[in-house]
Amino acid sequence: MTSSIVDLLRQELKEQSLAAYIIASEDSHYSEYISDHDKRRAFISGFTGSAGTAVVTLNSAALWVDGRYWLQAQDQIDSSVWTLMRAGDTPAPPSIEDWLQKVCPTDSVVGIDPLRTSVDSFRVLVEKLKPAISCLPIDGNLVDKIWKNQPPLSSDPIVVHPFKYSGQHSKEKIRVVREELIASSCCALVVSQLDEICWLLNLRGSDITFNPVFISYCVVTLDEVRLFVNPSKLDDSVRSHLGDSVILQPYEELLEFLPSLDLDSQCKRVSIYPKTCNVAIHRAFVEGNVCEQLSPISLLKACKNQVELDGMRKCHVRDGVAKTIWLSWMKKNMKDVSECKYDEVDVADVLENERRKQPLFMDLSFTSISSTGSNGSIIHYSPQKGSCAVVDRNKLFLMDSGAQYRDGTTDVTRTFHLGTPSAKEIDCFTRVLRGHIGLAMAKFPENVPGEILDILARRHLWEVGLEYNHGTGHGVGSYLNVHEGPMRIGPLREGRVPAKLVGLKPGMVVSNEPGFYEEGEFGVRVESLVIIRRVVNSKYNFGNLKFLEFETITLVPIQLKLIDKSQLSPQEIDWINRYHQKCLSELGPSILEVDEEAHQFLVESCKPL
Repeated sequence: MTSSIVDLLRQELKEQSLAAYIIASEDSHYSEYISDHDKRRAFISGFTGSAGTAVVTLNSAALWVDGRYWLQAQDQIDSSVWTLMRAGDTPAPPSIEDWLQKVCPTDSVVGIDPLRTSVDSFRVLVEKLKPAISCLPIDGNLVDKIWKNQPPLSSDPIVVHPFKYSGQHSKEKIRVVREELIASSCCALVVSQLDEICWLLNLRGSDITFNPVFISYCVVTLDEVRLFVNPSKLDDSVRSHLGDSVILQPYEELLEFLPSLDLDSQCKRVSIYPKTCNVAIHRAFVEGNVCEQLSPISLLKACKNQVELDGMRKCHVRDGVAKTIWLSWMKKNMKDVSECKYDEVDVADVLENERRKQPLFMDLSFTSISSTGSNGSIIHYSPQKGSCAVVDRNKLFLMDSGAQYRDGTTDVTRTFHLGTPSAKEIDCFTRVLRGHIGLAMAKFPENVPGEILDILARRHLWEVGLEYNHGTGHGVGSYLNVHEGPMRIGPLREGRVPAKLVGLKPGMVVSNEPGFYEEGEFGVRVESLVIIRRVVNSKYNFGNLKFLEFETITLVPIQLKLIDKSQLSPQEIDWINRYHQKCLSELGPSILEVDEEAHQFLVESCKPL
């Protein structure tokens, strides 16, 4: 099917006099997860992962994906049409720009969609392609022109996120944002990222599966706030919540409005973040009036208040109850290989049903990565009913899953074996677990970038020549996106230096998820969420330097039989025992009320090493 679709796109290229067209993963808001309406790259290539870039020329087509998606992309694309570029592989594939220079004639033109290309991405393209090739924004997405039956944008209603969960009124948030604008000598902020708009206005939606956001833009000035959104999505309760302080306009009117933005005569600077702001928005302003900086909302949202942190802790207890009951069910129902009849989707559905029983459950936070055996080596594996594998009790099983609750968001991975694990599986699991513990036990100065801590999670793998091709930690929203910035824990990216990275601060919630993946055999990942908090009662006080630590809030037992105790230090053994004691005390009473067998499973799983 992709062959005929690509041919149709090539006809559009010819009509526009283009040598190539770039189809990115993102929507107009630089969302990681996007609505069905915006899945253009998946439509044109067949690859359904959340990250990747497709490029189509008049004679060739290529898809770039990172290490999380090498195997998935290989399975999904038509290799007779597409060339797979495995970014991060050794030897490295050509970059998009190098490849275009090789396959496109001199003086040719490459097209991009200005609404779905970030300012930073566009600048890199222009700089690296010149002088032989020019890069041109093309109004009107070319994939949309050939996409028959393209799903419409959602018309689902927007709802109020009440104060008892948000912990801060939207008027107060707007006041703080304005203070940040004044401090940076700006008089307006264009907010294009959907989770930032939801956080600022204390609203939630359901326009993107698993992400409680709604399609919109927001412009904050020192005098007013404008929300650009489909007005039919707002009922009387939402309009009353917004009151007179927020001016409503149709979503489509943003680009028409921006050039007429009434900037203060003493301050004409508009704040945008070029990494996430699209080219179309940037082009609406005079270059000298643009202040390029991280959105102040990004850090304000990342540093949760006490109400949000309490909600995150509470929802992780309920989530831990659900997943522990599910683990008990897995052990009970996978005793005999000959009788096992559950596939990867079946067991994921059982876990989802357990979560749905929990108070304040709203939805999953992403598609569950339910993987048996070799499928676990596909980092972002997505099982499909009819083609997925039956669970094999003699192989490792990796379940990465999460949920959205009104009071928080969860994301947890546990790897376990229902039979007898091999020595290699135990060794690899133990090394991953030691990295997880090493990071969980870390103490570090405030504002240290997460990239500096990444080695703590990898060191035990590196000792024996092993590695994993993904980050170690991402931010997590409070009943918002399961992946949020601006902080991260992972390797230093090309061109980045510590001085320009975002430091870790109290109140942030991040994941701790080292892993290892043996292609064609198994995958291992141990993931819990942690709250960053201040260290109290340090032994020393060096220059009043403030130190931070992690509080692990995920409460799901770690399988003991996969641990090689001889590798562990006394401190690591103590950490595991204390963690399991916390799981037992926090989860035990709720599980005992509903499932005595699952409670017994919990007790056995939490025995001291």
